[in-house]
Amino acid sequence: MRQTAVNNLPDTILRSWHRCTDLGVIEDQIPYAEPLTHAELLVLREASGELLSIVEPELDFLGEMFHGTDSVVLLANPNGMILDARGAGGFLDKAGQVALKSGVVWSESARGTNAIGTAIAESALVEVWGDEHYHRQHANLCCTAAPILNHQGRIAGVIDISGDVRLPRGYAQGALSRAIRETEHRWLMQSPGQLQRLRFHEKSNHLGSFREGVLLLDGEIVVGANREAVRWLGASWSLIGERWTNLFKSPPLKLGADEALLVTHSGIVFRGLLEQPTRVAKQPQADSTPRQPAQAAPSLVAHASLSSVSSAWLDPMTRLQLDQAVRAVDAELSVIIQGETGTGKEVMARLIHEQCQRKNKPFVAINCAALPEGLIESELFGYAEGAFTGARKSGSIGRVFEADGGILFLDEIGDMSLTLQTRLLRVLQDRAVQPLGGGKSRTVNFVVLSATHRDLAAMVSAGSFRADLYYRLHFHQIDLPPLRHRNDKAAFIDALWQEAGATRRQLSLSDAARQALCNYDWPGNFRQLAHLVKTLVALAETGQTIDINNLPSEYRITHKPVSVDTPCQPTESIPPHNQDLSPERIKQALEQTHYKVAAAARRLGVHRSTLYRYMATYNL
Repeated sequence: MRQTAVNNLPDTILRSWHRCTDLGVIEDQIPYAEPLTHAELLVLREASGELLSIVEPELDFLGEMFHGTDSVVLLANPNGMILDARGAGGFLDKAGQVALKSGVVWSESARGTNAIGTAIAESALVEVWGDEHYHRQHANLCCTAAPILNHQGRIAGVIDISGDVRLPRGYAQGALSRAIRETEHRWLMQSPGQLQRLRFHEKSNHLGSFREGVLLLDGEIVVGANREAVRWLGASWSLIGERWTNLFKSPPLKLGADEALLVTHSGIVFRGLLEQPTRVAKQPQADSTPRQPAQAAPSLVAHASLSSVSSAWLDPMTRLQLDQAVRAVDAELSVIIQGETGTGKEVMARLIHEQCQRKNKPFVAINCAALPEGLIESELFGYAEGAFTGARKSGSIGRVFEADGGILFLDEIGDMSLTLQTRLLRVLQDRAVQPLGGGKSRTVNFVVLSATHRDLAAMVSAGSFRADLYYRLHFHQIDLPPLRHRNDKAAFIDALWQEAGATRRQLSLSDAARQALCNYDWPGNFRQLAHLVKTLVALAETGQTIDINNLPSEYRITHKPVSVDTPCQPTESIPPHNQDLSPERIKQALEQTHYKVAAAARRLGVHRSTLYRYMATYNL
């Protein structure tokens, strides 16, 4: 070890030098680094597919930000193997000369003290400048690296920014810290659908940003978290496995309810939300099962990647709408998904992304109703350096640009202000994003999926939604029926019952209870039903039969109310009015409108809900 320099070393570097000595790394002898072959690197990248897909937007952002600074942006796996490198040609070539390139391991044991290896060893952001590298041959480099932690606090990868040693110390710290936190937040936002997410912060307007704390919950048990949650709670990663009641003294939040107060045992007050994400399992990369010949209608072919609940939700009509929407997206046409709250609009959007040609590109979801008015423009379109007070120095590329190459999903598009509608229209026309506060315009390629529970056509007539934007978005429309208009509620109840673990706990649902659930009006639709079933299973004793008396009082409906349109099973009779709506006439209208229910209803001269009722009655 170079004793003369020891007294001037930061503690992090000194510990690394000691580790290198203990590992037998020879100070002035760098072993030859044989990079992986192209084929070997592809296999390794395939094994790290989830990491690469989650971190890619941040790599693109950092690559743009440090363009022209004699820097290279690197992504390494937990073993220090570089998987990806971004940067300008000149410095990228220089970095490659010292083996700072894809397919080479930069652990401490392989390359001595360096930012990637030392960040892994320290599990923290690390800067290694010039002579602080263990090998003198790396003294012309300055490197900043930080680990990406998964939901259990384990290292999933490392992002590194390396440059010429003459760059000012600390130049990459802020941007890298932000990129790491954004990546980790995105990781939790893509958590498995069966896990609930508790999102909290001291300030309401930080909910939804990377600054919020996030806990993943399996019932009352914490099974995942992000750094912000660990920091806000003054805890460590040992909180994994803890019960909710060990962290908060306030009662558990209601799933899907508006934000509420959360109080810790030490008296800290947060604003919190509890939500159930909807995520469809990824399509297997390789499928040895022969594909079904395309003889039957594509809407009737089962999607192997779906859960039993999603399969039950995708009745033949909804499957047909999914297949048509996929074809529209593949033709780069915008799609509007219309339906009441809780009918599965985001589920449909994610299914479209999973099935379309852009499935390996980003899916960026933005809830237009959840973003504060003052932040939505900068969140969508990004902002230039110094665009407003509090803007980060490097600016932001914005969510729209993050969707480049993939799908931009605008949920609750009907709640977007007229000012932002104008900006979005300009982006759709020019296919370019102009950041708030000026800056260089960036070309962007995406397909828009939008969703709303509002009647956009009526809003256009009322002047609250721009007609030109509506026609830009309205190439194809999906109408998702409310649960009360479905004649297969029993199948959906049974699928939810199984997924909630009822069979494992030997629970059963009586016929009277099932019929009562079918009779209920379900204003909250599929989401409300899913929450109720999960609650019933959670509160039941092992081996219990859930009868009608075990249901909350508002669900104990022994006779179908007149206002309810559809029972559990198809009825023999049809409503007394509109007797001329025969199955043949309805089929003809649907075929003529390419199964656009709203258009078919207009052609038949009835309300859309009436058409849904008849379709359910005839089992169409």
